[in-house]
Amino acid sequence: VRTYLRRALPSLADRPVVGYRICIYCDTFDGDFWMDYDPDCENLYVAAGGSGHGFKFAPILGRLIADGVERKPNRYLGKFAWRSRNPAAERSDAARQRAESESASPLRPDVKVHKLNSKL
Repeated sequence: VRTYLRRALPSLADRPVVGYRICIYCDTFDGDFWMDYDPDCENLYVAAGGSGHGFKFAPILGRLIADGVERKPNRYLGKFAWRSRNPAAERSDAARQRAESESASPLRPDVKVHKLNSKL
């Protein structure tokens, strides 16, 4: 931190640190939420990707996450299923195109992928 301050804000570089806290910032490589069981860790459900904006979606996300944890069918969960990092998804909108295909998720055959209606 001191090295950065010396370069960016030299007048603050040697000032005492009065307090600090950790800011948890979670983002996904394709910008979509991530809600699914970890395929490598039994019984670990991951709900992430809020990027500091997740609180705005709490009324909707709570229901989706609960359905996922309880393994209840939910037509939107396929959109946020566990996925591998795909360089093509970073260069294009491949992740969303995949979700519009109405097919089963390649990583979760039990989860159907449906096109999301923009008016939820």
